[in-house]
Amino acid sequence: MARGRQDFVKFTGDNVSEKAQELASLMTEEYPPGVEFSIDGLSMEQLAKLLGGIGKKIDSAFATGELSEQEYADLNKGLDTYTEFMTEKDEKKKAAFSIMKQTAMATDAMIKRGASKKEMSDYAKNVREKWQDKINEYLKENSHDRTILREMITAIRAGTVTAFHGRA
Repeated sequence: MARGRQDFVKFTGDNVSEKAQELASLMTEEYPPGVEFSIDGLSMEQLAKLLGGIGKKIDSAFATGELSEQEYADLNKGLDTYTEFMTEKDEKKKAAFSIMKQTAMATDAMIKRGASKKEMSDYAKNVREKWQDKINEYLKENSHDRTILREMITAIRAGTVTAFHGRA
């Protein structure tokens, strides 16, 4: 996974307004300013607020005539790409944290029961070999519900809901 600046918005026109560039800059960082990432990832509500908030700014700028139709379309396409990137990144973070926690507990149990160095070495090797399989298995059962996340983003963007008690 790449770190730092990414370009999620690809403008199709040559003459891009300052406002469009400013809004695109909200979707260039893997770790956006003002967003606190915990070791175990974001909730769906936190993702929705981040992504819906960007969408709301795009909509507002378009409504006030600060963006052309093409810039608006380009920014929305970029937001879709950024949304998928941030969602997948968050899911992978949650998966890695969960697998690390399980591995730590299993390691601790082995130590407490007096596992030999060979057992510990074999376990460590097995963890390394099966790491991606365990991540994929976790993701099958624990990925964000994309339909609900889209609905939450849309509600934030439209200003109809600002909190989702019990939904995410």
